[in-house]
Amino acid sequence: MKEGYIRRFFPGGNTSKGYVSFFDDVLPWENAKKFFIMKGGPGVGKSTFIQKLGERMVKDGIDIEFLHCSADSDSLDGMILPEYGIAIIDGTAPHVVDPKYPGCVEEIINFGDSWDEKGIIKHKSDIIKLQKEISKCYKKGFDYIKAAKVLHDEIQEIYFWATDEGKLKEIMEEIVGDIFCNVTRNGRISRQRKMFASAISSGGLLNFLENNFRNVEKRYILKGEITWAKAKLIEAVFNTALIKGFDVEAFYCPLSPERVEHIIIKDLNVGLINSIEPHVFSEIKSNDRLIDFDGFLIEREFEKHRSDVEFSRGICKTLIDEAVACFTEAKKLHDELESFYISNMDFSKIDGKLEYVYKILVNLL
Repeated sequence: MKEGYIRRFFPGGNTSKGYVSFFDDVLPWENAKKFFIMKGGPGVGKSTFIQKLGERMVKDGIDIEFLHCSADSDSLDGMILPEYGIAIIDGTAPHVVDPKYPGCVEEIINFGDSWDEKGIIKHKSDIIKLQKEISKCYKKGFDYIKAAKVLHDEIQEIYFWATDEGKLKEIMEEIVGDIFCNVTRNGRISRQRKMFASAISSGGLLNFLENNFRNVEKRYILKGEITWAKAKLIEAVFNTALIKGFDVEAFYCPLSPERVEHIIIKDLNVGLINSIEPHVFSEIKSNDRLIDFDGFLIEREFEKHRSDVEFSRGICKTLIDEAVACFTEAKKLHDELESFYISNMDFSKIDGKLEYVYKILVNLL
């Protein structure tokens, strides 16, 4: 039997607006067949539970999606079986998820009934102290990202002044026309699926672009530093797709979480990728179309501000590095926090829950 394919992305992110969660957008709840929501503290085995369950599904030939934690990309916050409308997700803070249609869609898996509460209570003061320290680390990290966004926006304003908007309009019209040539409105109500392909994490600046776009047939790779112009093109394609009734997978930017930076229109097998540091897309195929937006730059205008851009870019990078350092410190503290729970867990009971969920999934497929 051929193994299933594993797709990976982040359902939430560390951003300039704090932690942003798209957990409600990864699967239409009203169309879901089954939602398992896991509840429990840190270190109780939720990520390992998801990993083991996902590996079994893949061996059974099922395509799955792993939802990675933006704080620690090695940790999993959930798994989706998109073809079957089934998901299992971590519903604890900071991405609190509660049942919307209890009894007919969701089922709660309580990991708290597998721990020794008396053993955990012995470490109450340490747990409270660590939680507070972790929160401080994240606040500092978010503040650094917020400051970096201010500089990034100022850099893009300079690029805006120095961009040939006539050339930009021409390429926008060409690309939109190319993608939707002979495509009529399909009459469906379109849906946007929100997620992050990249993360500002304890492990640095990470992304799953290659994983998500590997099987997309028609790919437009947008190169260059003029982010605002690329965003304008992506927005035009995105809105046209929605108007014509196509579902769109929208990957948002951690630095500016209100901005879409990559999209996939699955029904058309089309994708647009913003290829720029720190998420440069390198797996180029012969039929990919590369568009260098720096070619729209009016050099004489940009040269007036080049030193300002380079100075601000250097500070921006330093601020992001500081944010990563904060999240790295938070992870160290979180690992210490988890140790108090790990030592007081009965993992044989967790294994029993795994078998229970697996049998339900098999019966639903």
